[in-house]
Amino acid sequence: MSDYPPAPAPTARVKLAALRSFFPDFSFDVLPGPGPVFEARRVHGHGHLYSVASTSAKELRKILMGRC
Repeated sequence: MSDYPPAPAPTARVKLAALRSFFPDFSFDVLPGPGPVFEARRVHGHGHLYSVASTSAKELRKILMGRC
């Protein structure tokens, strides 16, 4: 067995690519678990971290659109 988390499903990878293209200032990842959890992170000046996670890429996009 490997210590690496399993790769996201193909549909999750497509959703990650779409999120990355919409929000290039953020880092995105899929967290391991029973279902995909999409996480977005951005470091602001002076080391302030903004992070949000959702089980829906669509919902995450709506949240980030309200923040930008």
